[in-house]
Amino acid sequence: MGKPQTMTTRPVGRTQSNVKEQAAKLNRDVFKAGLVYETWGTASVRDGDRFIIKPSGFPYKKLRSWHMVTVSLNTGKTREGELNPSIDTKIHKEIYNAWPWVGAIIHTHSTYATAFATAGLPILLANTTMADYYANTIPLTGDLSTCEVDSDFETNIGKLIIQTFKKQGIDPRLVPAVLHKSHGPFVWGETAAKALVNAKVLEKVAEINCLALRMNPDLTVSKAAKYMFDYHNRRHNGRLTGGKRNYGQEGH
Repeated sequence: MGKPQTMTTRPVGRTQSNVKEQAAKLNRDVFKAGLVYETWGTASVRDGDRFIIKPSGFPYKKLRSWHMVTVSLNTGKTREGELNPSIDTKIHKEIYNAWPWVGAIIHTHSTYATAFATAGLPILLANTTMADYYANTIPLTGDLSTCEVDSDFETNIGKLIIQTFKKQGIDPRLVPAVLHKSHGPFVWGETAAKALVNAKVLEKVAEINCLALRMNPDLTVSKAAKYMFDYHNRRHNGRLTGGKRNYGQEGH
């Protein structure tokens, strides 16, 4: 994590963009939700051909829009900002470039989801609540080779995440989360709000699964249950009704 960066006053003449404020607020909301600790993790928001990300090691409570770092999606270099970007910047860049519809990315170290990553276990789709948000089991990546770690660690984590979805035939729109083995979860969404919901839900379903596995270490999912989960996901996300959700209230 390194020594926390401590720039806390807004530079004279700096204007606040809506996207920078959105990115700063997303990071603060992730912290308020208890999904990160100390200065662990980071969140970012896409802004055209660039993205806005949290500075490395910066305290969440003090984070404001003018602290955020703007990074080019093409070069990965800083375009705006006086602080060093998150060490996970290259991971975010790989995901944004692979999936252009992604509008925000969150990397947390939330307790239960990180426990699954640490144990080397995917989070099994085993109940209807999880099915509302995730159409399948949350995948677990494999390991990087020693060469991949030494050559370009963060870039190769990003590539590994993309490869995991391709190899397992999973649609990242329908399963907007992954566990990087021995590390932790990454989630995303078309908007910052959706990414935050996905991060919160991921941690809660990880907790539920952890408890379920304690009760039944041989937990499996029947074919009938899988059909029910698919129905729940399609109903919750409007895939049963031509895109119109029949869950919740319109406009909320």
